[in-house]
Amino acid sequence: MKAKKVNIKKHWTIARRKKQTPDITPKPYRCPKCKQISIIENKDIQSAVFSCPNCGQKNIFKKPVEQQEKKHVTTQKTNSLLSQISLNAVIIGLILILISISLLFKQNPLNIKLSITLIILGIICPLFIIEKKQNISMQITLGTIIYIIILFLATGTDLEIFLILIFLGVLVTKTVIDEYIPAELKTRMNLFIIVFFAIFSIIVIQRIINLIGI
Repeated sequence: MKAKKVNIKKHWTIARRKKQTPDITPKPYRCPKCKQISIIENKDIQSAVFSCPNCGQKNIFKKPVEQQEKKHVTTQKTNSLLSQISLNAVIIGLILILISISLLFKQNPLNIKLSITLIILGIICPLFIIEKKQNISMQITLGTIIYIIILFLATGTDLEIFLILIFLGVLVTKTVIDEYIPAELKTRMNLFIIVFFAIFSIIVIQRIINLIGI
């Protein structure tokens, strides 16, 4: 029995033609005027002017609707933090910050520490409480507030140790419950941790400078 001869040149030519064939798969395109989505083939919009069947506007389509949808999703993610801020938490935070400012008129170690504590709590309330997911965000916020109050009473007038312990407490909390918290709260806790990491770094550098005696 004779084996069939395979025409390698013929198969290579067919494969090359398939590769060079333009994509004519129908894809959805959005009208920039009326936002109507139309299904047209790519070959029909390479250089031609396509009229929208809804509004009649002549449009030269350059980008498929899938790419435009990605832009909308990115914009929504950027605005997600602002859209889910709790108004009540913002009001409570502003009240705490205003009280902290009033305490600075009588400057002493205890008032300064209390003022900084209220500022931190005033930032935590609107930052950690998410409007649409209040159950878990409220629990984490209340837990953090109780932890900060305990630290305030336990550390006396030592402000540096107080701030360092707040940073470490929030960092450990996020690490332990990271898989249970929503993405928005993770982003907000990361922001809080970054700010306190910068404060922590400044304190460490200052301590090193004092030890060296520069």
